[in-house]
Amino acid sequence: MTSADDQIHDNAVQLIGSSDGVAFTNWQGLESTPVTDLLSIALDDGIPIAWVPPAEVLGALLAAGGHDARLEVLGEFEDTILSACEAEIDACGDDWMREDVALARTVCAAFRAGHREAAACLALLGSEETFYDVMNVPRDAEEFKQFSPYEQKYQREEIQERTPDITPKRLDKDVRAWVNAQTSYAGLKRRAQYRKPPSPAWGDGLNPEAVFLPLRSLYTAYWPGKGDPMPVNLSRHLVAHRPALEHLNPGHCLIAVMLMTSFFAQKQTYCTDARMADAEPDYGDV
Repeated sequence: MTSADDQIHDNAVQLIGSSDGVAFTNWQGLESTPVTDLLSIALDDGIPIAWVPPAEVLGALLAAGGHDARLEVLGEFEDTILSACEAEIDACGDDWMREDVALARTVCAAFRAGHREAAACLALLGSEETFYDVMNVPRDAEEFKQFSPYEQKYQREEIQERTPDITPKRLDKDVRAWVNAQTSYAGLKRRAQYRKPPSPAWGDGLNPEAVFLPLRSLYTAYWPGKGDPMPVNLSRHLVAHRPALEHLNPGHCLIAVMLMTSFFAQKQTYCTDARMADAEPDYGDV
């Protein structure tokens, strides 16, 4: 049983939905596919599934077994995937995303010029701030404390209720540990977990959970000094601190560009919602 199966439980009978009710446009044509099969691509292999790649590529990934086989699929469809990424980036037309779009176009140009490794590093570096913004995860504990005093209060009370005999020192330590788990890389990984079976009718047709899932393996802890083996999936920590050309293979480099694109496309939807909320104060109210 795969790790994705552990997360997804027994909901494989749920299908993606109708052609006009899929969560993301690139899922159209896969309506008879179990949602959990699609999510497994993101969970097991860290490959984005939201906004990109196109449905034909997702179908080929679904048919492939194992990480190496799926990387081969990405290689076979490299131009198709990159073209889809460029189209999604071009669709990010909000003024708030001007710098993101400029960076993304530079990434795609570098990739097309054959500088895959450089493109991958720039894609990961240039999109990490968007990971935090889109997933609503604070960068550090102090930022979290500043904006969540009530959450900390409730967590402290919950810990006290669970362990009435806890000492003040231990209580403070447990609250600090909880705060740390909500922030930085730990917070990103916590948010990038499968929590509930998705519904074919996901609100406005967008459920960011599918965008988040590849980050679970992207932020896997990697400490080569402690003897950690090289991660199988694309690893942000390996790329940032000890880049290895073996790890920055063409498939992983393409995944980095896809991740950037997926999160930028999701950010564009948030920009649109924010603009509409500003224009119509009651937008979204029931």
